[in-house]
Amino acid sequence: MEAGKPIVVTYATKYGPRHFCGFVAKVDLVTHRIKMVNGDEIE
Repeated sequence: MEAGKPIVVTYATKYGPRHFCGFVAKVDLVTHRIKMVNGDEIE
């Protein structure tokens, strides 16, 4: 994963799949969650 490049994350919600595009701020190795900054949720 290259620094400074936006990534797109797809995740499931009860309303269906969502896509989130943003920059990786921090990856939590305990919960394996990616925390995003400067991101926008896209449909």
